Amino acid sequence: MNAAFTQALAEALLPGDAHWPSGAELDLAGSIESICDLVAGHAETMDELEQALGEAFIGAARIERQSALEAIEREVPDLFGVARLAVFDAYYRHPRVLGVLAARCGYRAAPPQPMGFPVDGFDPSVLSTVRTMAKRWREDTTAEL
Repeated sequence: MNAAFTQALAEALLPGDAHWPSGAELDLAGSIESICDLVAGHAETMDELEQALGEAFIGAARIERQSALEAIEREVPDLFGVARLAVFDAYYRHPRVLGVLAARCGYRAAPPQPMGFPVDGFDPSVLSTVRTMAKRWREDTTAEL
C-alpha cells in the first residue's frame, strides 16, 4: 500500500474545514495500513483500489479525485466501502480529531478509568452464595496435548 496514495485518499475523503483537520494534515498512512492489516483481505482491497484509481489519482486536483471516488463508489462499492472504513477509522482515532470531538461536541474521548465510576454502598456479601457454589466449567486441558 503506497503511503502517497493513502494520504491522497484521506485528503479526498476528509478535506477538513475551519474546525476539523483534513485527512492529509494528520499523516494517516501508517494508521490506515495498520487498520487494514487487522482484517483479512482489507490490505489487498486497498491495493486493488489503488490500481483501479491509478497513479494519476495521487497528483490529481481535488475535484478530479472526488469524481474518481464517486465513480468507484458506484461501480465497485465494496472497494470504496473498505477504503472509507479504514480512512475514517484512522481519522477518528487520531488525537487531534478526538480533541475536536471533545471541544465541539462535549464527547470525552477517553476510557472510563482512571476517573472511574464509583459504586456507592457496594455490599460484597451479595456474592456469598456464588462463592460457595461448585465451579460450572471444566478445566482447559489443551496445554497438556
